[in-house]
Amino acid sequence: MDHTNEPSPSAPHVASMQVGVNTARPADGWNAQSRSLVLVIDAAGMVAPASKRAATLMSVHPTSADPALDAATRTRLEQGAARAEFATIGWNVMEMFATIGLGIAARSLALIAFGMDSMIEVFASSVVVWHLRHPDRHDADVTAWALRLVAAAFFLLAVVLVVATTVVLLAGHTVEDSPLGVAYLTVTALVMLSLALVKRRIGVRLGSRPLTAEARMTFLDAALATSVLLGLVANGAFGWWWADPAATMLVAGASAFEGIQNLQEAAELDTGG
Repeated sequence: MDHTNEPSPSAPHVASMQVGVNTARPADGWNAQSRSLVLVIDAAGMVAPASKRAATLMSVHPTSADPALDAATRTRLEQGAARAEFATIGWNVMEMFATIGLGIAARSLALIAFGMDSMIEVFASSVVVWHLRHPDRHDADVTAWALRLVAAAFFLLAVVLVVATTVVLLAGHTVEDSPLGVAYLTVTALVMLSLALVKRRIGVRLGSRPLTAEARMTFLDAALATSVLLGLVANGAFGWWWADPAATMLVAGASAFEGIQNLQEAAELDTGG
């Protein structure tokens, strides 16, 4: 992973860490344009895009593996991808119990919904592990099925978030301050973002559509953690109980969009695209 010391123009006085990810592709069949994401993590632990190309990192859909990969490198990358997925599964299993418990204590439906999101993430990661270990993982039909399953996870996530958000908005549900929830969500946002970047980088090199699709779900998990975190902070500081569900609804929309994208990719594979 490349690192840059270029300061963010939007936060000149904030202690920050910038992470640059280069996903440039060779000219032979790859997109030759280098794409990068620079994220600024300020002293409060907030994650914010500091580049106009931030959204493009997770939107590039690989169609083929790096032609320079040899068998040994491919095996090493697949093992690394599997480890990243198992780390995602392990974190989300722990997260499911932690956030639901914190949500019940703080009367935060958003935290409870975030815990339910963890179950969906576990399913999506399991699909990728299945695909990575499938003997015919390079077959278009197997990849298409994996993409459909990940798409189903995206749609389920969108439904869960929309239902939870609707209940909160209609009921005018108020939450109690949750310092532990704020601390935990800050760590979760950083962990999920790191895992998303690792899986994205490996997925691009392997040309693995299911892996890069699931990396985008992990990225959305980080975005959801950030939105819930900001909602809790806004509620505690200003009494904006609606900030949490409003931000969560945006994540739900992004999740539905990703589900559609995955179905379109599966359809392309079915037609030989």
